Amino acid sequence: MWYLNTEDDLDAFRNWLADPKRLLPVYLLTEADARRVPGNVSRYMLDEQWLAKMTQGLAHVVVLPRNISFAWSDRVGKTWAAFGGAVRTYRPGLDFDDDMPTEHPLAMPENIVFWRHGDLSGERAFTSFLIDQAYRDTATRRMDWGKLMFFPDAVTRQAEIARREASEDADWESLYKDEISALQKKVEQAEAERDEYIDLAEDAERQRDHYIAENDALRWQIDTLQTRLEKKTGETLDTGVVYPSTYDELDQWVSQNLANRVLLHSRATRGLKNAEFGDINLVCDALLALATEYRNSKLGHADAGQRFTNRLDELGLHCSGSISRSNAGEFGEAYFVRYPFSDSPRQLLDLHVRSNGNSRDPKRCLAIYFFWDGDTRQVVVGWLPSHLPISIS
Repeated sequence: MWYLNTEDDLDAFRNWLADPKRLLPVYLLTEADARRVPGNVSRYMLDEQWLAKMTQGLAHVVVLPRNISFAWSDRVGKTWAAFGGAVRTYRPGLDFDDDMPTEHPLAMPENIVFWRHGDLSGERAFTSFLIDQAYRDTATRRMDWGKLMFFPDAVTRQAEIARREASEDADWESLYKDEISALQKKVEQAEAERDEYIDLAEDAERQRDHYIAENDALRWQIDTLQTRLEKKTGETLDTGVVYPSTYDELDQWVSQNLANRVLLHSRATRGLKNAEFGDINLVCDALLALATEYRNSKLGHADAGQRFTNRLDELGLHCSGSISRSNAGEFGEAYFVRYPFSDSPRQLLDLHVRSNGNSRDPKRCLAIYFFWDGDTRQVVVGWLPSHLPISIS
């Protein structure tokens, strides 16, 4: 177990997380804020000593105190960080540039308090869940054993060596039978492993389908509740939303206010680091238009398409196709993102909202590239706020 104490520790921790040689998941426990978490909770929500003991050899447990949690956010960005009692799982193969943060799950303290796993609830339930997850990940992950041999491989190798070193008067029939027998055992083991992997894959597919259906149902419930609330109050959910003052805060603002409606892809988050466009309020206005009027038009709401066009007119913006798929290929990966995971097929950013006029000055011209994900019923933004290239120079 690793207790992070200094900012030098944070630098070493970040490098270690991104090391491709890291094979085990990392559970990052953060110091809870007792004023915000209901009930009497432990300092780090979970018993870190017990979790480390029960996952020894299966996962790494790292503990982050409050006094350096902001420094951790500064190093990796808020969408990759954890603080205030949250627990984050950083899976092996992490790439801060290309991975989606959702591939490395974050559990908020208010969710941990009410977690259920088996017959358990609360922090004990979440601890049990992490332990089970560590065992499951280990059981389903292929390991690189280097030059080490398993028994069937060693027997096969021994038979090959015996045949090669045999003299002319050796019992060749017996040697070949030994080698064939060793190969047959190796084939039998491979077939058994194949059947086991098929069973694991089928089980994973069933679990995936279950969670997809459950998530889809929850999304419908959220949409229904939001619609009812708006009708009852006569106000939209976005009434009174406070805009961020810097681009560093934009990804967090989107996740807090536009969740399930607009998703900022990790590539879009990277684009914000060098953003030059001078009007962040206009960026937020455009994202809200995508989250409301545009999304409603895709969900079939009456007149939502025209309301979206009208809203963009008010903002001095318009929406159109960004580029054809054939032309996009000339620019490498510029117009594509991997979604929903970093190893998923490429998705074309086929639409963009941009400033009226012909200017491409990144300080004055806004461009937001996106596509519609019909499965999750949300807008996926892959790049902003500058214009992508349209010609090769």
